[in-house]
Amino acid sequence: MLRKHLVAHAIGKVLEIGSGTGLNLPFFPSSCSVISIDINSNHQEEFLKKRISAPCKVDYARMDARHLAFPDNSFDSLLITLGLCTIDDPALALLEFSRVVKPGGTFLVIEHIFSNRPVIAELLNWLTPAWKIIAHGCHLNRRTNESILTAGFIPVYVRYLAKGLLMFSIYHKGAVESK
Repeated sequence: MLRKHLVAHAIGKVLEIGSGTGLNLPFFPSSCSVISIDINSNHQEEFLKKRISAPCKVDYARMDARHLAFPDNSFDSLLITLGLCTIDDPALALLEFSRVVKPGGTFLVIEHIFSNRPVIAELLNWLTPAWKIIAHGCHLNRRTNESILTAGFIPVYVRYLAKGLLMFSIYHKGAVESK
């Protein structure tokens, strides 16, 4: 249900990061044009099957989120659901996201986040090494919201779920300052 509500906010030309098996595909508005990327090809076949019944045009590419092969200001919306936790060097990826999203564009996020509760934070730090192996590189202890803000995105709506361990957020890219 979270995915459905978040993806409904996508508009125009959309870049989806970490498309996986295509769980977000049914929820894109029909008015969108989507490019879905993933660095891993393990789920590509399943994604391509689901793409056929998507309500909008969807293209697929294998690509590293830290090195996007798109011009500056290419997308109206960017979507990532439970993917920043797996990207090596998420700060670099977020700078790329900011580069390719148009000023005023929308950044849609569902993500694991680090707890501000000391006991839970300690537990997440303890669990993360094993969890990274079990969950394909997922880091449970990243300060994702702070990293998104540092990359120049402005929060429009941020909701914390699962006792503060999950973030459902909508950001806008700040306007580019003239030099």
